[in-house]
Amino acid sequence: MSTIKHILFDLHGTLVDSTRLRPYIAAGVGQLMAARYGHEASEWAQAYAHIQADWHSYFADLHLSGDEGMANLREGLFRTTRALFRLMATPEPDPQEIHNVATLLASESAVVQQDVLFADVLPMLEKICQLTMKCHIYGDTFARQAWTLVNSAGIGQHFEHVFGVDTMAQLDRDANSYGLIAMRCQSAAGACLVVDDDMRHIQAAKASGMKAIHLARKQTSAHENSLESLEALVDWLEM
Repeated sequence: MSTIKHILFDLHGTLVDSTRLRPYIAAGVGQLMAARYGHEASEWAQAYAHIQADWHSYFADLHLSGDEGMANLREGLFRTTRALFRLMATPEPDPQEIHNVATLLASESAVVQQDVLFADVLPMLEKICQLTMKCHIYGDTFARQAWTLVNSAGIGQHFEHVFGVDTMAQLDRDANSYGLIAMRCQSAAGACLVVDDDMRHIQAAKASGMKAIHLARKQTSAHENSLESLEALVDWLEM
């Protein structure tokens, strides 16, 4: 596939196992909150784990699609952060500080180790770096959080750009957003390949003119032309 110049990887479910990631996020939140507001980091982490377990209830009435998606995401993060103070019986700061802390937690809490990565990620990246292709990430998190994650996992050097919900100013991954990413990579859409475990993203990428490969891990349903591992991606690229 010599026409491919850029590979755009999804993060959660493609490179990172979300189940393994969750306790690292709680621990990271614990460290950040303890440094600012006292108490033991483990206590903050335990409180945040309770919030993680009930995460969707904080966003139940918020629509994360469309023009209001980003504002509603920030409202949901405000709610989860405010709940953290309440669970810790710690006096709440003013609303602006809660918003600021919410952004901090959503940007710098993903300090992880390599075990959050799926087993096929490192072998794949080591082979990809020998090809004349540039790798990027398009994730459902803030870009800074994604950079925190990939750098602490030891793979940040493999990626040129990280596109997050904040850099794209929307949560929807639609054909327009993929087209914008191609422009930011200074590339034609047809020279870009999307690798993702979510078929909705695959369809949107194809609608933009990009090529796309569905990654069918055990927890996802396989479709025609799906790959079962990232190691198979290297074989596909070398065809």
